Amino acid sequence: MSKLTLNVALVESNPDVTITVGVQRYEKSTLDTLREEHRGRYLVKRGGEDGNSILTVPRKAGLPALGTSSTQVKLAEAPWLLAPLAMEALLEFFTQLQRPILRSRPLRVVSQRPTNLLPVDTKLPPWLQRRVVLDFETRTVYGADRRASVILACGVRTRNAIEANCAETLGAGIPLIGRYVGRKRNALDSRALPYLKLAGRVIDFGGLC
Repeated sequence: MSKLTLNVALVESNPDVTITVGVQRYEKSTLDTLREEHRGRYLVKRGGEDGNSILTVPRKAGLPALGTSSTQVKLAEAPWLLAPLAMEALLEFFTQLQRPILRSRPLRVVSQRPTNLLPVDTKLPPWLQRRVVLDFETRTVYGADRRASVILACGVRTRNAIEANCAETLGAGIPLIGRYVGRKRNALDSRALPYLKLAGRVIDFGGLC
């Protein structure tokens, strides 16, 4: 029987810590704008009863509350805020270390050690790699007393990466006819790397490359 390892850490807050939460009416366009304008400075999320509010939490000292009203919340009693704030702090940590971020939620970070897992003696091009990826996500669990606890779940997996365009791939002698290719798109979160969006299946070379 295989042995399973549960990689989790408990996320807690000092019971005396109180945070200011700005509140305003939910509109998707407003939510998107606030996230874009205040990324890294505020936590911006949808919340409230029936999800009809936008909640904003300053992440740096001295920042004013954003919203039409504000309220004081004990962070230890608000797992719906503690969990995303923990993820924001972890994302900022890896960003400051200049680690490649694949996604912000769930947080996926390319590990720097080890580097390319493909053996050097295979003499493969440097743009063909297999890398270790660290995954982080929060979960809220409830005990028998119905008290909520926030845990940080950590995972490790590998990712194949082809950092080459069609011309470079063909130049290496790799056929593309019948294969699927993608185009790079900027992530909504500017702290994350561009991602590949499926462009289609190659049937000829009339402009895809």
